[in-house]
Amino acid sequence: MVRHGGDVRCVFTIGASTEGIDQILWMFNPEKIAAVSAPA
Repeated sequence: MVRHGGDVRCVFTIGASTEGIDQILWMFNPEKIAAVSAPA
C-alpha cells in the first residue's frame, strides 16, 4: 500500500519465483482499493 495523507492511493503486488521477480501489479482505481483500505 502507498498512503498519502492517511489515504490509500495505490496498492501493489509483486509476483516472484525462484528465478526472480516475474511481475509487478499496480492498482490505482479507488473503487477497487476501497476493500483493501477499509478499516478492519
